Amino acid sequence: MKQYIGKIFTLAFILWNVNAGAQSQYDVIVNSTFSPTISDAQTKITQQAIINDTIKTTKPTTYQVMPPVYNYQFQPEPINAPKVGRDKISRLYRNYIKFGVGNYWTPYLDLAVNSLRSTRYSVGAKVYHHSSWGKIKTYAPASYSDTKIDLFGEKYFKNYMLSGDMGYSHQLVHCYGFQPDSIFGEKYEDVKIKGKDIARQYHNAYAQVAFHNTAKPSDHKFNQYYGVLYDFLTDNNKHTYEHFLNVNILMNKDIALKKSAYLNVGGKIGMDYQHNRWQNTHLNDSWVVQADPHVALKYKEYYLKLGFDLAVSIEPKSKNGVQLHLYPDVEAHLAIVPNIFSIYAKIDGGIQQQRYWQAIQENPYLSDELSLGMINRQARFYLGLQTAISRSLTIGAGVSYAMYKGLPFFMPDTNHTFTYQDTTIQLANTYTLINDSSHVLNAHFDLNYHYKDMLQLGFNFDYYHYFTSENLLCAWYKPEIVAQFDAQYTLLNKFVFKLDFYINALAYRPEFINGNMKKQAMNPFFDFDFGFEYLWSKRFSIFADLNNFACLRNRLYYDYPTHRINVLVGVKYAFGGESVTKKK
Repeated sequence: MKQYIGKIFTLAFILWNVNAGAQSQYDVIVNSTFSPTISDAQTKITQQAIINDTIKTTKPTTYQVMPPVYNYQFQPEPINAPKVGRDKISRLYRNYIKFGVGNYWTPYLDLAVNSLRSTRYSVGAKVYHHSSWGKIKTYAPASYSDTKIDLFGEKYFKNYMLSGDMGYSHQLVHCYGFQPDSIFGEKYEDVKIKGKDIARQYHNAYAQVAFHNTAKPSDHKFNQYYGVLYDFLTDNNKHTYEHFLNVNILMNKDIALKKSAYLNVGGKIGMDYQHNRWQNTHLNDSWVVQADPHVALKYKEYYLKLGFDLAVSIEPKSKNGVQLHLYPDVEAHLAIVPNIFSIYAKIDGGIQQQRYWQAIQENPYLSDELSLGMINRQARFYLGLQTAISRSLTIGAGVSYAMYKGLPFFMPDTNHTFTYQDTTIQLANTYTLINDSSHVLNAHFDLNYHYKDMLQLGFNFDYYHYFTSENLLCAWYKPEIVAQFDAQYTLLNKFVFKLDFYINALAYRPEFINGNMKKQAMNPFFDFDFGFEYLWSKRFSIFADLNNFACLRNRLYYDYPTHRINVLVGVKYAFGGESVTKKK
């Protein structure tokens, strides 16, 4: 019964729902235009949908990384050997000659003969001659001549080298430093000064031999040097000559302390012997024996040398007799920027004999007899720097202060006379030496520049100031300013242009007025030279030199003027070269 009642209620409920749905369906008719819109539609379209999710779920993940294994094989590709040509070694020539002639009857010759390339020996010879037979208006004969012949040779061993050379030189000058017309006047107008009356001739012969090892400094080997030199000099006076003998022994060894640090221990032992004789008198023989030990430390950019110079001077017949001298030998270098900028300082001293030969090199217009002694440099202090701004430009500068005893200066010889018909005429055209205890201040500057093989420039400047004693009024004939400039330019490997000048200024000479000596300033010495060379080939060239083209009458010594403009034209030629083997 209950089942029938439930089914009746269920059927009644369904019928009721169907009837209700039929009654909700109807049509609505609107008699107007209608356009449905959504407010702020553009803004809402560009906004992102936001979903607020209150439940966050994470899915656990597990994984493993397996290292990959690559199997490979390396097979290098063969490299073909590059084609290398023969080493390019410049060809050497056995002979070289330079010959030229110029105005004032000026011949020039420079000849060099040398053996070709060899690992066993080298021998050769040189011949040089330069003279001028021109005149200087209103002055005495002023010709000069300079001739040199040298022979040399070297023998090479595995670690040593034996070398030797010998030579002869002859120098002729005329002491033309006076004007005959102003000296002789009308009273001696028939006096004719000949060249032989005022000529000075110097003959010099020398020979030396040396034996030393050939190790490089970087090899840090035991360095040795043994040398002997003999020099003989005489002039046109029959009984005037000078003998000089020098013996030198040098040894040093680098001791390694640690990496880049070395201690150099060594020294020098030397002996100088000199004997001078003049036409009428004998001078004392003299010896100087020296020992110069040192210890030097080199570590990276630092260098320090400590040593001393112990010297014994011996003049048996002089009041000086035997004297012992001790000089410092200290030197320090600091490479602030290695190979680019460094500074250095040095303190040293030394003693040496005055030599007749050295005096001639500075001033050949000398008297028949000189007073020679010892030059004692008691101490010298030096401070300098060196910088390489680039591979092409280097600059150096320094200042020094030295204290001398017995420093020689040239002085006009007022006792030099000329005899004519039993009459003595004072010429004062030669010079003698006087010694003084002086201090010398020197400031130096140098600059060098080169660009490939095209351009080379060099400039040197020195300033000197002499502090003389009360016995010497002035440092006679010593310039305070000396400057030199050299330039060379090569164009297209065919044309070479050279320009150089030399300046010597602020020098003084003595002037005698009524028996009193006064200081007289000399005119500056300006020498400007120009040179040109045409390279016809690697072996032959033509050159032309124009000397003193400013046409100035310069004087290094009082009343000794130089020639004005001088032209020298000539050729250069190299011959006797190494054989060249051609492939067939």
